[in-house]
Amino acid sequence: MNDLRYALRTLARSPGFALAAVVTLAVGIGANAAVFSVVEKVLLRPLPFEGANRLFVIRETSARQDRMGVSGPDFDDFYAQARSFDAFAATVPHFTLTWTGDGEARTVNCAGVTKDIFPALGLRPLMGRVYTPEEYHVDGVQVVISRRFWKTQLGGDPNVLGRVLHLDGTAQTVIGVMPDVPDLFPDVDVWGKIVPELEFMHWRQNHFLTVIGRLKATASPAQAAQELTAILHRAGPESRELTATVAPLKAELVGDVRTQLMIVMGAVVLVLITGSMNVTCLLLARMSARTSELAIRVTLGAGRARMLRQFVTENLLLLCLGSALGLILAGALVQLGARLDLGAVPRAHGGDSSHSQRRSRLGSYLYSRSPRSQFSAEERQDAGRTAAQLPRFGGLRSMLRGRPPRRSGLAGEKLLAGAACRARIPNRPSPDRVRAHQRLHGDGRVLQQSVGSGFRDTGRAGGCGLELRACGEVGYGDRDF
Repeated sequence: MNDLRYALRTLARSPGFALAAVVTLAVGIGANAAVFSVVEKVLLRPLPFEGANRLFVIRETSARQDRMGVSGPDFDDFYAQARSFDAFAATVPHFTLTWTGDGEARTVNCAGVTKDIFPALGLRPLMGRVYTPEEYHVDGVQVVISRRFWKTQLGGDPNVLGRVLHLDGTAQTVIGVMPDVPDLFPDVDVWGKIVPELEFMHWRQNHFLTVIGRLKATASPAQAAQELTAILHRAGPESRELTATVAPLKAELVGDVRTQLMIVMGAVVLVLITGSMNVTCLLLARMSARTSELAIRVTLGAGRARMLRQFVTENLLLLCLGSALGLILAGALVQLGARLDLGAVPRAHGGDSSHSQRRSRLGSYLYSRSPRSQFSAEERQDAGRTAAQLPRFGGLRSMLRGRPPRRSGLAGEKLLAGAACRARIPNRPSPDRVRAHQRLHGDGRVLQQSVGSGFRDTGRAGGCGLELRACGEVGYGDRDF
């Protein structure tokens, strides 16, 4: 606690340095936390589905066009003949319907799905049930809604099952509420049905379906692609020029955003490195301004370990302040990005910047090492030059150079007191002023050390005594150098 209190007082005496260091660290840490929260959400976090690593998107390509969807007849052939997949489903990710009968007419976002989409993704209804195979026809009057629609538009009605919604003029009964699927269908209100009886489902040239399959554990993506391509070539002359591709669902969702995010992440890491170097330079410059203080502390017997402990405490305090301000900045940046919807980054709904607490600790060792090595090499040399100008009493010169002093009697200790008071330390009143207090026995042994201000000689009957009180700004308690 003494180290921490002194570190706080030291920063309070240098508000310009403290502000510059803390703001520099906060900018670097905050930018890294904000960007990494997006990177973690988009690139590193797995999809929230059972066996997400076995979910793949199937597309068709040709010599004239790349990355097409799948036509209705091709999907039927895949579904009937493919043996590399445990589940196979098609979707139309977005279309709209008009909801009437409950106040003003409103537009609702819908996604069309086939009967195997929910088992393929491992989703189960929150309430009610999903469509049965018999309900996938044009006269079906059942509807499954999303949790988001249930909460925001229907007020979380606990009796929503059986409620009638008028969608495009058709009365449809709510039979289930599905959990939200923000990664694949972020804005879905109503889960519609892809009905095989519709005419456009029989157009082989109409490549509009997004097909998702759950690959078997014994099959590889390359084997599945070869199998689907062979099925296409057997289908007819329209499909002989087509090739099936199988891509991981997560890679399909992220797309080219991966490269862009990694570039931005690299840029903000460089900002953090640059900021860390700037703070290190500030710390080294500050060490030069503290030459007198460090010299007198060495004079009073402070060892390398004791000095290093104080430097580490001061720099960890700076790092904690910079990290706290950086996390606040990161949270503000994440919220601002979500509010402005900048870039429409997939999977970037929400974010978490708590990981930056780990990243912010990386610079602490470097910050603490730089002042220590600066003091070890230069300050001790300066202290040695100061000692060389004094009479040759071994105790003083050895102490200044970091070696155990050789006691040379009462006269030498008096000269030590005088040298300490002549050191270049600001002599201004301060509650942090310290006195180095030594009680010496007649044979030169130190009986007691404490801290105070000023110095005076004392003598007592029965032996020689000396109190040395050297002015300084060390700021530590009794017997603690």
